[in-house]
Amino acid sequence: MALAIVIAVAGLASPYVIRAGISSGAAPRLVIAGHLTGLLLAWAGILATVAELVAPGAGIVVACGVLLASLGTGATTAGTLGGLAVYALLPGRGAVALARAC
Repeated sequence: MALAIVIAVAGLASPYVIRAGISSGAAPRLVIAGHLTGLLLAWAGILATVAELVAPGAGIVVACGVLLASLGTGATTAGTLGGLAVYALLPGRGAVALARAC
C-alpha cells in the first residue's frame, strides 16, 4: 500500500512539475504528456489504495464491487469508509467536484 500512496502523491504533485516545465519553455506536447501521466498516476495510486483499504489483496475490480455492495446495503465498515474518503481525493471527483457544484 505504501507504493500506491507514493504513486498517488507523485500524480497529485504533477501540476507543480508542469508549471516548472511551462516556465522553462518546454514543448507543449511534453507538457501535455506530463499532465496526462500525472493524472494517470494519481488515479492508479488512489484506486490501488482504495482497493487495499476495502478488500486487502483482492484487487481493484473486486474492491469496487465490495464498495458498491456495501453502499447499496448500507453495511459500511471502516475499510469502506476509508475507501470512500480516499476516493474523494481523486482529481475531478469527490470533494472538489462537490465544492464546485455548490
